[in-house]
Amino acid sequence: MAIFKKALILGTAIALLPTDKAQQTEFYKRSTDALQWTMTFCDRNQAICTEGNALWATFVQKAEFGAGVAYTLFQKHFNIDEPRALPVKEPLFERRGTLKPEDMQPGWRGGAQTSRSGA
Repeated sequence: MAIFKKALILGTAIALLPTDKAQQTEFYKRSTDALQWTMTFCDRNQAICTEGNALWATFVQKAEFGAGVAYTLFQKHFNIDEPRALPVKEPLFERRGTLKPEDMQPGWRGGAQTSRSGA
């Protein structure tokens, strides 16, 4: 369904593009001007960009602190620093009726492997 939505939006955007050469030239010029205006925003508005950079740096510091607190609490809650033994399950042979542990051991252990290359 997401592919269908993306294809529909892309198709609509392509359908709205101009076909006349004069309109295409005007569209290209306006698109280039809009991109240039967007890319030079900080050149024209130094104070706003400086304040934005300071706010972003503060946000990053707070996010790092919050992640550190969450990580520490997670470790303490689940005792990650202490190695924990896995729970011991009952052996399979105890659940197989009358079989004893000796019955579960293979009776034959093959000898040494020999080369079959014919040499």
